[in-house]
Amino acid sequence: MPQISQGNKMWLAIGKTILAAVLISFVSWLSGKKTGLAGFITALPLTTLLALAFSHLEWGEL
Repeated sequence: MPQISQGNKMWLAIGKTILAAVLISFVSWLSGKKTGLAGFITALPLTTLLALAFSHLEWGEL
């Protein structure tokens, strides 16, 4: 199993935070324009999908 260095862990954490912030900002902006679509995006299990993707990226397994 590949190990992630301390510096890469920091960048991974920063990337996760930025991605979450962009997603939250986008849905907030969209809620003012198209409420139904924003609600649909919010209801999607995006958090689970992102967590699985980052887990696979970080640890190489699900």
